[in-house]
Amino acid sequence: MKAVFALFLLVSSALCLPNAFPQEYIEGYLPEGAKARVGKEYVYDIAFSPDNTQLAVGSSIGVWVYDIQTGKTLDLLTGHTGRVYSVCFSPDGSTLASGSYGRTIKLWDLRAGEIITTLSGHSGSVFSVCFSPDGSTLASGSSDQTVKLWDLHTGEVKATLTGHKGSIYSVAISPDGNTLVSGSRDELIRFWDVKTGELLRTIAGHTERVSGVVFSSDGEKLASSGYDEKIRVWDANTGEFLMSLEPNYESVPPDSTRIVATVFSPNSQTLLSGSDDGTVRVWDINKKQQISTFGKNGGRFYAMAFSPDRRTFASYSPDNTVGIWDIATGTLLKTITGHNTMWVKFTAYSSHGRTLACLSITGDFQLWDPNTTTLLKSFEVGLYRIFCAAYSPDNVTFACGNQQGALAIFDADTGAQNHTIMDAHTDRITAVAFSPDGSTLASCSYDQIIHLWSVHTGHLKDTLVGHEQKIYDLAFTPSGDMLASVSDNGTIRFWDVSTGETVNTIETFGGAVDEVVFSPSGDILVSLSRDDIIRFWDANTGEHLKSVTPQEPTRSIAYSPDGRTLASSHDRKINLWDTETGELTATFTGHNDSIYPIAFSPDGKTLMSGSYDCTMIFWEINP
Repeated sequence: MKAVFALFLLVSSALCLPNAFPQEYIEGYLPEGAKARVGKEYVYDIAFSPDNTQLAVGSSIGVWVYDIQTGKTLDLLTGHTGRVYSVCFSPDGSTLASGSYGRTIKLWDLRAGEIITTLSGHSGSVFSVCFSPDGSTLASGSSDQTVKLWDLHTGEVKATLTGHKGSIYSVAISPDGNTLVSGSRDELIRFWDVKTGELLRTIAGHTERVSGVVFSSDGEKLASSGYDEKIRVWDANTGEFLMSLEPNYESVPPDSTRIVATVFSPNSQTLLSGSDDGTVRVWDINKKQQISTFGKNGGRFYAMAFSPDRRTFASYSPDNTVGIWDIATGTLLKTITGHNTMWVKFTAYSSHGRTLACLSITGDFQLWDPNTTTLLKSFEVGLYRIFCAAYSPDNVTFACGNQQGALAIFDADTGAQNHTIMDAHTDRITAVAFSPDGSTLASCSYDQIIHLWSVHTGHLKDTLVGHEQKIYDLAFTPSGDMLASVSDNGTIRFWDVSTGETVNTIETFGGAVDEVVFSPSGDILVSLSRDDIIRFWDANTGEHLKSVTPQEPTRSIAYSPDGRTLASSHDRKINLWDTETGELTATFTGHNDSIYPIAFSPDGKTLMSGSYDCTMIFWEINP
């Protein structure tokens, strides 16, 4: 049942969190009504303070500020309504600028940890921000294809620079403060006069988006990088092309490598670059060649920043860590944990509530202790592009289906593959569900067929045919004698499991039905349709009892164990409904992006939610 095995973006790696996640009980991290939160969310940008004492990390939840020496969290700056894509310190280090998916830029007083002002004017995500050397001007690049120059004394826009034909991913101001450079998805680099906003020149040369531009310390050169795996160096005064630097791979090069960050040495004769193949390269500009490399054993770097003195750099890797490295020796100096990249697609409580099972779309399985948020074990399942999953009532067996129609049944404690059925369906498997006694696994698919499998042998027991369009979800009654399934044409079918026959059909009049869940007693079936209306049905007669209309996109539904409450997840909030009256009884907010999975603990005291913001929150429920 999707209500139980709901989609969410978990915030941990399957391999790198053997101990309890360190809860960050600081202001802004734990929302009202929550008792625990797992994850600091995905990292989009990193910046060093000018004095090299602090590290700012832009994430889905806000901006984390760390002490570089100790790795301790100093602050969490929250207030954006979306992912923070860019961060930058002012030259004196007292102010931090952050640009976000929410189309705004915020200026923060770092001493007080408070918002100084919010700059509004972009009509798209703000991907890059940069202070002028004197700190009086801020430049910002956006997906709205414009660069804006902001007067920080007044908070007003001094100039809006147009001309790019794609999102602007990087902006940089020259050391003398006179020239602004922007790099865009349109593969072009543009030079602008900071004082007048006049376009000075446009240069081409990249064959993919330009994701980074940086001036040399003396302002004489400009380095640009992007998705075409090369660094190009230009004369910053004339725009003349000087050289192209292409990585030397010790083995077979990866299919695609992005240059994540570049920076010149203080003497402007050496260039450092970091790429998402996990390698930092040192280039001699005069010799136009790579002179040394180091990296993290082939791991990928997704965000990087070099310190002002060019002696260290910070990187964000898929092992959930922000690492601080010594450039001269390649030594890892400090590790900051808790930021994560892996999106786990499904989760479910065990029947006794002592474990929480999670599975990613790439087939990484995790078993957590939900009471301590400790990762107990992890392993790879062996399937890719997983679309659905289910946790057996025996608290041992787990099943999943993928987009190619393959089905896997495995031991959640050991990772042992009990059964793998590569041709279980001829199209995407959309849902799987165990019978209450754990002996049967039901699967449904875009191929309009339901299969019943023996969990013990992996053999096909029965095939249920009758739906005329794609089937999206199914659920067993608590007694296990009936199965409900829903399809693209809005039909709900009830099946007798022993005979495989349809015993009742409901036309929901609400369009395609994405999800169904039975009440704990089995007397009521709740459906979620594409019209975002939640409907309650008499499971015995098919009579429509009532409807709940959240009046916003609804992602998932879940019944409380006592049957008195229905939870529904939405873009950024969770609603609790009284199942008798249909009244809204409570609302939880705290996620910074769309919420998909919701699941009640077996005792009904906790509701777990997961979100595109890459965290999961455990909410306090009064059963």
